[in-house]
Amino acid sequence: MKCNVIEGLTNLRKIEMLHLRGNICKLLAASGLDKPFGMTFGNLKMLSLHEVDLSEQLQFSLALNFIQSCPSIQELNIQAATPSGINTAGNNLDNVWNSGNKMVNLQKVRFFNIMGLHSELKLIRILLASAPKLKKFFVSTKKRFSGDRKSRILIKLMKFSRASPEAQLEFVDPPSFV
Repeated sequence: MKCNVIEGLTNLRKIEMLHLRGNICKLLAASGLDKPFGMTFGNLKMLSLHEVDLSEQLQFSLALNFIQSCPSIQELNIQAATPSGINTAGNNLDNVWNSGNKMVNLQKVRFFNIMGLHSELKLIRILLASAPKLKKFFVSTKKRFSGDRKSRILIKLMKFSRASPEAQLEFVDPPSFV
């Protein structure tokens, strides 16, 4: 199946917007796309990953690979799924994230339904540190979280360094696409 998925993605290189929903992230990760793609989506300006389980290493790696394969990305939307199990993702980024990678065009990020998992915070840290033109980073937690838990997550996020001096981290509750 991996060959068919890669061939399909190769045909999508010229698209400007890509929305991946539901189980498609799980399917793509299981098909071997948790490793670097070896191709770029040079025209992609907006990427949306909905219901991606960032607690699972394959889906976490898939998300990072998609993001770093889009050098022209300006807008990124991520909606985290409820974790399927123990948070195993984000501990070993050696084979996934190129630390020299800069998302030079990324200006807006929307990251919804976070639970404060290590992997979610790791991804947010990477995005803030790698986007020198970032202007807005919107974040929301699961609706059922208490104000105290939301505050603890927000305090952690505010400590992360940012590549852009203009980057504003905004907590959005309830989640909405701004």
